[in-house]
Amino acid sequence: MGGGLMSLSGWEGVEGGNDDVATLAVVAAHVATLLEWGRRVLAARRVPGPRYSRSTPSRAGNRPRILEHGLHSILRDYFGVDGLTPVLRPARA
Repeated sequence: MGGGLMSLSGWEGVEGGNDDVATLAVVAAHVATLLEWGRRVLAARRVPGPRYSRSTPSRAGNRPRILEHGLHSILRDYFGVDGLTPVLRPARA
């Protein structure tokens, strides 16, 4: 049998052929493992971080918000303000 450490079934009858087949099988498995690791590394790099974390010199600063304007808009949309009907209608059950 050629003295190889690994034998694949079905190839015992070929003298010396088993060593080449075993070597090719091990190399193919190793290359497949390396390719899979590479794919996982690239996938891990593609994970996006936070889109905006703070104001930067290239962007305008955060606009100051007035709480009363937001409250007025919520009340107008859901309950109606100054005699006007609500903008949003309640959902039907």
